[in-house]
Amino acid sequence: MKKREILEFDEELIDGGLEEWLPEEYEIIEETQVGFDGEKGFCDYEVIIKRKFDGKFFKGFRTDFGMGNEEIDTEWKEVFQKPVTRFIYE
Repeated sequence: MKKREILEFDEELIDGGLEEWLPEEYEIIEETQVGFDGEKGFCDYEVIIKRKFDGKFFKGFRTDFGMGNEEIDTEWKEVFQKPVTRFIYE
């Protein structure tokens, strides 16, 4: 099994939304809602980012409390793309 790299972002740098603080050398590839609490008013998301200079992918989580208030993981774990074969019958 491949050794997975861990990215650590400085908590003081994480301010505002994910797109606002994410360094330029990364891009958001996918964001999937994985939880919602209507009573407390927040959504949890699993996020995949790509480091542009070497093409590595990392997964982390963020919680959106609304009105620009977010909590974002400071540690992101490297993930690997896995090809999927899908058959469609018509």
